[in-house]
Amino acid sequence: MQQLARKIVQRLEVNASSQVWIALTNPDLDAAVRSILQVSGAKVVEPESEDCNGAVLEVDSIDAALVPEALIEQMARVEAGARVVVVVHEAKVSPSLEAYAERQGRRMGLVGCSGLAAGDELVIRGERRARPRGAQLRELRGLGHSVDPSVLVGRGGLTDEVMAAAETALKRHGLVKVKLTPQCNLEKGEAARALAWGTGGDLVQRIGKTALLWRRDVPLDPPGKQSGRR
Repeated sequence: MQQLARKIVQRLEVNASSQVWIALTNPDLDAAVRSILQVSGAKVVEPESEDCNGAVLEVDSIDAALVPEALIEQMARVEAGARVVVVVHEAKVSPSLEAYAERQGRRMGLVGCSGLAAGDELVIRGERRARPRGAQLRELRGLGHSVDPSVLVGRGGLTDEVMAAAETALKRHGLVKVKLTPQCNLEKGEAARALAWGTGGDLVQRIGKTALLWRRDVPLDPPGKQSGRR
């Protein structure tokens, strides 16, 4: 436990000005991380603190098509640019540790991700991704006017196949629309949020049952109305 705690703090790269939020359920690991942070001069704070610039979170697994709701709620409390370390207890690493950490880190709302094996656990480190705002958000929404839905969500809901199709489309085009069909009984807002997190994208707009998703690391080539691509 002490070894895992040391690796967590090392990945945080703390100093005397670091103020870290810790959300660990294992009391022994929590205590060990807090002790090492104290020795390093870093301060443990609540996420609402204005000066919070780091976070330590954990998740049982991130391999399912949908990102765990508890992790989404925790990430929503982390400010953009904060350094985040996530302990993953069960990870199906493929095709490589680097690729796994990059993809799963992105699905957790992080950028600049790297991974480190720590016994049976995996430690993923990254910085909390900033959401599009202002002129950038207006530009993306403007581009979205000429985009047709390329993925449809039917009666089965957000299945593994649907999520994989949405992620593939987003990786190809950078900006895509996903639409809930009349047969889909999911709540519109919750489905749009789940789609954004599960694909590693940002939700830039939702109109009715249609969500506009964006990935900042993919060159924009949206499937326009006249392209004939689906």
